[in-house]
Amino acid sequence: MFLKFTSTMTRFLCWRRQPSVPLHLDGSVNPGFENVIQVFRSMIQDGRMSGGSFAVYHRDELVVDLWGGYADVQHGTKWRRNSIAITQSTTKAVAAICIGILVSRGEMAYDEKVATYWPEFGTNGKEDITVRMLLEHKAGLATLDETITLEKFVQDPEAVNKLLERQKPLWPPGTKQGYHAVTYGMYVGTLVKMVDKQHRDIGTFFRDEVAIPHDVDFWIGLPASEFQRKVNFWNHHPLFAMHDLISSGNMKMIGFFLNPGSLIHKATRGSIKDVNEPGALNNQDLLKIPLTSLMGFGNARSLATVMNLVTSQRLVTDDVLDEFTRPRQAVYDHVVGMETAMAAGMMQRLNPKGELMYGHPGYGGQEVNRDPNNDLTFAFVTSDNRFFMPNCDPRMKALLGSLYDCLEKLETT
Repeated sequence: MFLKFTSTMTRFLCWRRQPSVPLHLDGSVNPGFENVIQVFRSMIQDGRMSGGSFAVYHRDELVVDLWGGYADVQHGTKWRRNSIAITQSTTKAVAAICIGILVSRGEMAYDEKVATYWPEFGTNGKEDITVRMLLEHKAGLATLDETITLEKFVQDPEAVNKLLERQKPLWPPGTKQGYHAVTYGMYVGTLVKMVDKQHRDIGTFFRDEVAIPHDVDFWIGLPASEFQRKVNFWNHHPLFAMHDLISSGNMKMIGFFLNPGSLIHKATRGSIKDVNEPGALNNQDLLKIPLTSLMGFGNARSLATVMNLVTSQRLVTDDVLDEFTRPRQAVYDHVVGMETAMAAGMMQRLNPKGELMYGHPGYGGQEVNRDPNNDLTFAFVTSDNRFFMPNCDPRMKALLGSLYDCLEKLETT
């Protein structure tokens, strides 16, 4: 009953809050994928998306490249081909690729202790934490005992490292899984800097090793020169969040709003207190922080390109690729309250055909995945701040339903 009420109210609020602006849609699709355009257009027309982009690679060819709606819905600024948005936790997949590159070069190993590369890390119960535990959210480091601000990263990054080094795990490492929503980027970023022979931060490492050589418009930490292209998140009424979480079937997430002392609240907002504040995420000085928990910037085309490069340009060895693709057992996550399957920093899920794919979802609806069985790579990047859990976003379900229908028809003709 409550879900029906919130569904009605969210549609009403969407109609009331969405400014009256002309329909804007651009991009292209290859023959056979035309139906994806219709689904994407309908999402803009009915208010499910104020602005966004969707891109698909099939057999290493960009077959869908769509964008539309508005980068700034309040001011009528259209979403352009080169518009870029904050990609939130999909950036974790990009971080996993960076780690995979170092592993491929023999400079790091998944089952080696983090303290081997970062000696100061090995204190207060963290001595035996491996790189794999950290990447798969089993290190017990989902929260921080001391709350910091994003400004702290800019003003005193060394103090932030010291905080990470003295942090104690929430549980014996390796015994439980708990999503490191924000701290993932803090630990992984420092680890990359420690291992990299040039001691580059992870944003610079990615630019030098992936983005520049392959001409990819994706950033970990946004430089001032690109700030004018960034889209603004469209913050919906809180009722949207309630509806999204309830419709996702995960009632534990409601505790996020009702109980500031809950583990999920601490993991997402309790470690960096201003991480979800609109003002902070529009602050040019703060967006340059190379924090792979959320500070990735790109569009669907660039995000899909990064993921597709893993196989098309062999960014990693077959052994690392096997880490991403070898089926993992989903286990209960004590932070998000649902079962997830993690694989060396990637989240494994099933495509509409029930086959394995790997990548990562992100807050607001951002998404990137590689489907090796069908040789597909796809990404969705939006300016809407929605709260659907993985596999539950109706926008992504509609796009993928259309995409796989198109693919099936192409394969049978």
